[in-house]
Amino acid sequence: MWEFITSVLSWSGWEGVQGTAATIGALLAIFALIYSVYAFKQTQKFIHYDDIDKNYFEILKIAFDHPYVHSPQTITTAEQSEKYDLYAFMVWNFLEAIHDRCQKNSDLKETWEPIIEQEGARHWDWFDSADNAKQFKKKFQHYAQTILKKELTQSIQAP
Repeated sequence: MWEFITSVLSWSGWEGVQGTAATIGALLAIFALIYSVYAFKQTQKFIHYDDIDKNYFEILKIAFDHPYVHSPQTITTAEQSEKYDLYAFMVWNFLEAIHDRCQKNSDLKETWEPIIEQEGARHWDWFDSADNAKQFKKKFQHYAQTILKKELTQSIQAP
């Protein structure tokens, strides 16, 4: 029995087995790394979506508590007008943040682009007046003044 064990241990084929095992180990390590990167990116997408969703919910809660900020044409007092200015700034800040994130993530773009258009249309007059647009990055101003305004104009003209 002892002879069998020593012959197995001294078998020259072990070098091949060790090489194969090392190759398999390296491939598994590479696979684990690729999977970890993929899982991290998926988690980041979820976190970004969840973060945006929570922020939008907070904005909508303000509109629920103060309906005139969601319908600026119903504003009747100076106090309401001041609150609307702050609310509109919050909305446009939010839209800019969504726009920035959508540039890097097509799934977010598909989900949030209609919100950008809807909220942008609702608060366009605020953005377009009293130098309010200057409070935002040039890149976003360009997007709003060219692409978003064009989309808003087309949606107004559509039957």
